[in-house]
Amino acid sequence: MKTKMIAVLMFLLLAGTASAYEEDGGTWSVGLAGGGAFALGVESGALTGSEPITNADFDNTIAYSGNVMYRFPSGFTARVEVQHMDLDLGVDWAGSVGSLSTTPVMLLVGYQGMPNEDGIPVDSGFTGHGELGGGISFNNFDKGSGMDVVDTLVGGTSDVKIKNGYAFEFGVGGDYFFNRNFSMNLDLRYLLNRADTTGWNPNLVWVGGGPVRISKVVADTGQAMLGVRYWFK
Repeated sequence: MKTKMIAVLMFLLLAGTASAYEEDGGTWSVGLAGGGAFALGVESGALTGSEPITNADFDNTIAYSGNVMYRFPSGFTARVEVQHMDLDLGVDWAGSVGSLSTTPVMLLVGYQGMPNEDGIPVDSGFTGHGELGGGISFNNFDKGSGMDVVDTLVGGTSDVKIKNGYAFEFGVGGDYFFNRNFSMNLDLRYLLNRADTTGWNPNLVWVGGGPVRISKVVADTGQAMLGVRYWFK
């Protein structure tokens, strides 16, 4: 419910801003995209805490998204995007300890080129775009079988909770316009996605001879996304 409400609020902000430019020739569009999300190894791994943790990592996964975009006459864009992915979390000695379901809802700004020949607009052809922005990630964690193994072998209990966090994304991509209404795009993106967490088994990770208190999840990904877009022209 919160995801829908924030998406609606972002869309209303986008619509309100765009309405001031509607008569100047701006364009609405909707898009869908999907592809690979590759977990990025940061210095502290997938989990951070009182000490650096390097033996916990997310697996690569599939990401998909939908968005509504407004392109201003100048070429600058504003869009509301909702993305989703499920990331399996593994600890080197315990296997899969759970799965993070994360849904970032973001407001992105950028620039979208349109096909032209010698400066004259045409209906089809290649062009490109770029964007950056951020928002809120809505998160849920499901405990895996590996966590039960941890609780049994080393004692302690696990009642993991991951709070909603923040997300920041930037990316670039290429577009091919089949005609004035349909285009296809290939994007390369970086998504920074982090959230506070509690309830981890205190014996799950040991560094330097002692247990580590886990306090944050780091779910950053690099993404290669293939998408399609419909332009309301």
